[in-house]
Amino acid sequence: MSASRARQGAVATLAVSAVAGLVLSGLPQSSATAPSPNDSDRLSTKGPDHSQRERKGNFDARVLDAKSALAATSEALAENSKAMQALRGSLGVEAIVDMDPLTRTPRNVGRLDGFLTAASSRPAQAIALGYVRANSAAFGLTSADLSTLRLRQDYVDVIGTHHMSWEQVKDGVPVFGNGLKVHVSARGQVISVQGSPVSGLTKQSVSASPKTVPAQARASAVRDVNGSLQSATASKSSGSATSWSNGDSARLVWFTTPRGLRLGWHTLTDAGATLAYSHVLDAETGQVLYRRDLVQFDQGEARVFDYYPGAARGGKQHVVDLVKRGWIKPKATWLRGATVSAWADLNDNDRVEPRERTPVPGNRTRAQFTFTPFDSNPRCSRAFKCSWNPRVPFSWRANKKQDVSNAFYLASKYHDYLARRPIGFTARAGNFERSGRDPVLLHALDGASTARGLPDGNHIDNAYMATYPDGTPPTMAMFLW
Repeated sequence: MSASRARQGAVATLAVSAVAGLVLSGLPQSSATAPSPNDSDRLSTKGPDHSQRERKGNFDARVLDAKSALAATSEALAENSKAMQALRGSLGVEAIVDMDPLTRTPRNVGRLDGFLTAASSRPAQAIALGYVRANSAAFGLTSADLSTLRLRQDYVDVIGTHHMSWEQVKDGVPVFGNGLKVHVSARGQVISVQGSPVSGLTKQSVSASPKTVPAQARASAVRDVNGSLQSATASKSSGSATSWSNGDSARLVWFTTPRGLRLGWHTLTDAGATLAYSHVLDAETGQVLYRRDLVQFDQGEARVFDYYPGAARGGKQHVVDLVKRGWIKPKATWLRGATVSAWADLNDNDRVEPRERTPVPGNRTRAQFTFTPFDSNPRCSRAFKCSWNPRVPFSWRANKKQDVSNAFYLASKYHDYLARRPIGFTARAGNFERSGRDPVLLHALDGASTARGLPDGNHIDNAYMATYPDGTPPTMAMFLW
């Protein structure tokens, strides 16, 4: 076998960004083209019986298309350019000023090189609101806007940082998703401001009287995801909120859209099986304004080694989410990823056959795949674990899925390592990526079944990589040892 030559990015701010995504789950995070509420992405997932189930994807009517987002952002900057420039100037070259194109208010304001304010001994809430008031012009907020804020949460983490969130209220009805979030350190320094609060909320003339009732909204939400309305009684009800004995609920909210403020019903529903969703439905028309799938399957979580099994360092399996790492798409049915396609090329014919594909690891309850050690020769030990028995045909099947997913993990991880400084082996430098039509074709267990369930003499104790001109996928073959 031959080998071929290879071708030729502030801790506090990042930590707060992670927390921020959990506080207001309805906050629009992208200005990409919004899907239709009826034709949004359908995610194919696997239930407990591994049968395929089509699920309605997420939808948010607040998300603007790219052209509208750009125009709205330009208008917002023009409206308060002086105040915004002053704010940017005060924050320095490492400033983060991200304005929501729909609300034209801060989606994220912070600094990569420090805090927004100096230390203070004042109460955290006073510090937070004091900073927002001092910069209200840049934030596009008026005193009337600030009067709509109601403290929803003041969470203090283990290092003393206050994570505060305020919801906006108009006519006794809260605004869904949009609001104000401010994070203040234990020393009284403002870390960041977020939330996309609605500007001019009190000036919007919209009736707070719905034309539909909670039960209608609940039924519509279930119907939207092709679910089944669960038998339940209304255990608690008021004019603006109702809950049911099975945990379903509906409450009135304001929902801001590109066409203005709408009154809606925010529902949480169990639609049977694994269909649990959050919706906002227009309280007049019943139109879906927001949909979020509350079920997260563990697809993408693999149990992997960083070194050989049993090694003192990197020899214990740990869980890695291949999807969150960006190495594979949630819809993938086997390990065909952004930079690597991995399969068990058992007969060494260089083709992907159905039996050779490894499904994306992870199911509803746990990560996959575990490792089964073999006591196949005297050298196998807790420090050097063997993965098959060379004297037993097909013994490699016990760890086949783990082997392929581990190879996929290591190759994908190495791609990311090579792309970083100081090496910089990027797409522009000619690396291996599917977007460039040349992902690594990784043949794990290459030739493992070329001799009646065992590898023949040409497929033992070796490995190779064949590398071709840029644009042609290279082949990496890993034999059994």
